[in-house]
Amino acid sequence: MAVGEIREKFSIYSDSVGNEMGTIGIGETGIVIKMASGENFVVPYDYVKSIESKGEITLGKKTAIIIFYDVMGDRHELAFMAPEMKLAGLRKACGKE
Repeated sequence: MAVGEIREKFSIYSDSVGNEMGTIGIGETGIVIKMASGENFVVPYDYVKSIESKGEITLGKKTAIIIFYDVMGDRHELAFMAPEMKLAGLRKACGKE
């Protein structure tokens, strides 16, 4: 399953120290989540249930949780940190503003 051309890609972090846990790519029809552990998810926009900000950490970074389903129907919940500006773009792309 493809999500078209990736228009934007940003790093996601596991803590405020800046330990990178992966990247999120925003495509034409969905997102691609690539984890540093090697696990990857291709998620159409309509498979994203929610994106919730949990609080500001430091220097414009926020903690967030994205809940999505994979193509097999399994539910996934991913907690991460990212710059607020990138989270806003992700929410807009997924229709979760």
